[in-house]
Amino acid sequence: MKISDEELQQLIKERCLYDPETGFVTWKEPEKYKTKHRNGQAGWEQKIGQKIYRTLVIKYRTIMAHRIAWFLYYNEWPTKEIDHIDGDGLNNKISNLRHVSKRENALNKEVHRTGRLFGCCYNKQARKWQAAIRINNKKVMLGTFLTEREAHERYLQAWKEIEE
Repeated sequence: MKISDEELQQLIKERCLYDPETGFVTWKEPEKYKTKHRNGQAGWEQKIGQKIYRTLVIKYRTIMAHRIAWFLYYNEWPTKEIDHIDGDGLNNKISNLRHVSKRENALNKEVHRTGRLFGCCYNKQARKWQAAIRINNKKVMLGTFLTEREAHERYLQAWKEIEE
């Protein structure tokens, strides 16, 4: 029994509360939903890829808590991805969430947050840095460079060309 997005949004407003300071999504009536989770949060922790996220089910629809948090705080359903700035999928404080494209979200991987530049990698065989970008799900090589910075700059240039 599939419900529309509008019906889902209405149910979220009726059933859920969001605290932007803690990042917790809770049920308005926890006894009704038999919530006995840590800190009274709604839903459960689910591993997706290498990260753990809080997930809820409303009327047979599975929804990530960070999407509900965004919706309840801004009163608009997210049309793009919701990125956790610090990389912690359980930190749903509004100050840690941002509405971004899939590409922007991918740039916030741990290797990039810890200083590694995106769009490039070291090619041991060539002993150079190479730049590459994905366009329509195909990897396009942008060349090899002596430094990571040069490869990264070429990637950024290609990204700007795509965005225009």
